[in-house]
Amino acid sequence: DLPQALALSHQAEAAFQACQQPLRVTSVKINRVATLRNMGRYAEAIDLAAEARAEYQALGDPRPDFLANLEVNVAWALWQTGDIGAAAQCYERAGRTYENLGQQWAAAVTYMDRAILAEEQACFATAEDLLGQARAILAAEDLAKERAHVDLNLGILAFKTGRLQAALHHLELAYHELESQQLAHAVATVNHYRAQVYLQLNLAQEAIRLAHQARQSFKRDRRAGMLLLSHLNLASGYRQLGQLTTAHDYLNRARRLARRLAAAPTLNEIDTERARLALDQRLPGRARRIARQVLKRLKPLEQPTLALDLRLIEAQSDLMSGRWQRASQALQTITQAAPTALTPALRLQLAWLQAELQTSQAAYVEALAAYENAAQQLLWQHEQLISDETGLDFLADKTGILAGMRRCSHMLATTGRFSLTQLATKLELALELPAAASSPSSPAQPNGQMVALQQRWHWLQNRLESPFTLLDDTARRELDPEQLRQELRQVEMELAELHRRQQAGTLVNTPARATSAPTPAPERPDPGTAVLHFYQVDDQCQALLISATGSQLFSGLASTRFISQWQRAWRLHLDQISQFGDGPAERASATAYLQMLHDKLLAPILAAQPDMARWQLVLPPEWHDLPLAAAFDGDQYLCERHVLCYGQSLQPVPPFAGGALTGPALLVGHSDGGRLPHVAVELQAIARCLNRPDTTV
Repeated sequence: DLPQALALSHQAEAAFQACQQPLRVTSVKINRVATLRNMGRYAEAIDLAAEARAEYQALGDPRPDFLANLEVNVAWALWQTGDIGAAAQCYERAGRTYENLGQQWAAAVTYMDRAILAEEQACFATAEDLLGQARAILAAEDLAKERAHVDLNLGILAFKTGRLQAALHHLELAYHELESQQLAHAVATVNHYRAQVYLQLNLAQEAIRLAHQARQSFKRDRRAGMLLLSHLNLASGYRQLGQLTTAHDYLNRARRLARRLAAAPTLNEIDTERARLALDQRLPGRARRIARQVLKRLKPLEQPTLALDLRLIEAQSDLMSGRWQRASQALQTITQAAPTALTPALRLQLAWLQAELQTSQAAYVEALAAYENAAQQLLWQHEQLISDETGLDFLADKTGILAGMRRCSHMLATTGRFSLTQLATKLELALELPAAASSPSSPAQPNGQMVALQQRWHWLQNRLESPFTLLDDTARRELDPEQLRQELRQVEMELAELHRRQQAGTLVNTPARATSAPTPAPERPDPGTAVLHFYQVDDQCQALLISATGSQLFSGLASTRFISQWQRAWRLHLDQISQFGDGPAERASATAYLQMLHDKLLAPILAAQPDMARWQLVLPPEWHDLPLAAAFDGDQYLCERHVLCYGQSLQPVPPFAGGALTGPALLVGHSDGGRLPHVAVELQAIARCLNRPDTTV
């Protein structure tokens, strides 16, 4: 009862003044600052804190812990009024006092509070450094549980700034420490965040496993809010695997929880996901109906980005239903929306739908131009924003755009208005060699200013869209979403200008980047190259071998269950090495694992092509950590016998539903994290590069 506590505080102050006990009077005022802060009366708390500080200093600093508590309480109030600089100074003074008093845990907490303030000011390196200092203090005091808590915060900060692999590293550290102490409640929280990162990496099976573990703990502990988020993680994971019915079931569970918790914004977002899932299920009527229901619930100017997303779903539903006029009107309405409400993902979706509309009306020239516009936006994101080390998000978004470009190009070629030879440069996107796949197309590397802007962009996106937050972030101010969107747009404009200057050669890089060797231009496949493309069909791993002598299909190499179990065992093996070292037993185990992989996946293929000197491996995204290059046959590693390079995942599919393609062709599709293949492409340029114009698959 805060009002009663405030009244009692005034009575206690009067009593101590009557007894002439100035230190007690000051201590009562310090406690009242905390009460006013908790009541949201921040201005009064700040004024009273200044008065209490002056009185305390006049007494000669008899109780430093009193002053430290005052600094912490007034820092919170200053934070809420927007004076972040003054709040940081208060936390810094409190931290020094706690360290002098030997209260290391309290000092570490002030470092974490300062890290949150630094994050809000976009000083991400400073925030990470402060969290690192807090971690060092806790490690010195042997406070393992609290140190794991800081690791969790470091992982979340890395995720929010777009560094997925770093996030996974910190989250794994937190997980192992908390699991060793059998803290099931905290382990479930870490597993929830790990699942979220794995989803971003398109490792759906691993994400689902972790989300199920977290869900069981949340359900047992009756943590309804976290249970809702775990349902959403599971829905996303099953959607990535193409198990749409299961994904729909978990979305419905999340929806029931959101209604029970009266979480209206979350309910709107869940229903939007249900509409997207209906599109995946080829149910445009259901998708449009759900989108209309959510739009009716939204108040004017409420969740404007979500409203535009729903209108895009409506437009896509109309396109799938053949209602082109209504789809065209919807897209025009979206185009006229406020620029700040259109996030990069929505702008990309809008460009793609405009191209699809042109294609449906047989305006192939205009459609091809629209697809190229969408591709340029996608390449902009890939080049200027931080992407994870595997580039899987970029790979996922590319699918529909490349499909449309090739479809339009084929239609133009059959009418004599477009030559397939002009597709040679476009097709480099389909089979990229390492130099092109591992780095942006720009020869210059980002400088420090660009990296800072990239991290700021990811952080703003997370504030607008993501449930990720620092766990100690109890005092975070609610920022105006429109202000965040405007800042996001401004950051994008600054990134574009920096990128333009970098391309023009007028931007000076940091010395470390400037001295690095230039990236060599990717070479095209030659007659000595074999393209070895692994893919999955009906829970079985298959491989397509394309070489200058023709093509060959290898089916039934291994089950997807075997691959999944092998990956899990290999990751456990690497984890054991990191903990216990690489001794003779570990090396023998590694040799056995690698030989098993060689015998299952590579031995039949290498027997068919024993003299091939160069292999281009094309793998599904979820195989990104499969060590095929290190596969061991008992004598040599594969990388010692062949020149290896990695392309992007393409999956053979049946002929294009619109009719058989004419002429020599290679029909391929795209498999992203287990999603159903949905692309038919004419890649005659690949056959031409292999000097086999009659190659047909």
